[in-house]
Amino acid sequence: MEILDLINIINEAYKKTWDELNPVLLSRDPKVCFYRGYCYEFYLIMKHYFASGQLVIEKEGMHCAILLDGGIYDVTGKRKDLHNFRKEKACDEEQIYKYYGFFSYSFRDDLYRNIFSMVSNKNKNSVKTLKKLSKYSII
Repeated sequence: MEILDLINIINEAYKKTWDELNPVLLSRDPKVCFYRGYCYEFYLIMKHYFASGQLVIEKEGMHCAILLDGGIYDVTGKRKDLHNFRKEKACDEEQIYKYYGFFSYSFRDDLYRNIFSMVSNKNKNSVKTLKKLSKYSII
């Protein structure tokens, strides 16, 4: 799966989960939510699908993202301001748990379930497309 495809799926799944649960404290817009306080949750989702990803934090410490294949990604897509980020340090963990937001268990569970379902459907459709293409290709 491509990185940007997963980001789009996360955004769609977030909106679907929000519509189902209508949480009072969260914005319906995933970009607002993941960019303003819940960026570590976004990182954890991305890390689940891209195990080689590394946590990077803005120099001011107020936003985090994931480093993948030399690019830095957050809910907005690929970041162009690589110079504003640094790799995680051991001392960052305290700040993450002190200042970043975390979803309630019910919201997180439903969000992960929706993401998994959407990723599975995308993968099934990709396999069907590949089978269809290979059926007509000359080998």
